[in-house]
Amino acid sequence: MVDGIRPRHDATRRPREPEIDYPTPESGNKTRMGRPPLNVKPTLVRLGKGIPERIDAVLRDHESRAAFIRKAVDLELRRRERGKSRPQKTTTK
Repeated sequence: MVDGIRPRHDATRRPREPEIDYPTPESGNKTRMGRPPLNVKPTLVRLGKGIPERIDAVLRDHESRAAFIRKAVDLELRRRERGKSRPQKTTTK
């Protein structure tokens, strides 16, 4: 330091990181970095008293509550959709 002026290239400073050209939609580069998108829509669900604790009690190793709920909803939708395709039974008297 000369007369209170710090030299422009101080030896104690870290070297600057190189600029990285990350892919953007505008660049046309389709490669992605990081985690792939989950293709899910966030939805607020209000669960009754004690339901979150019951879910947590049956979760498998490394399974999240959100993953459990997504799977449960998917299974229930499949069950109901199968029931819709069957002809309705009519009772005759």
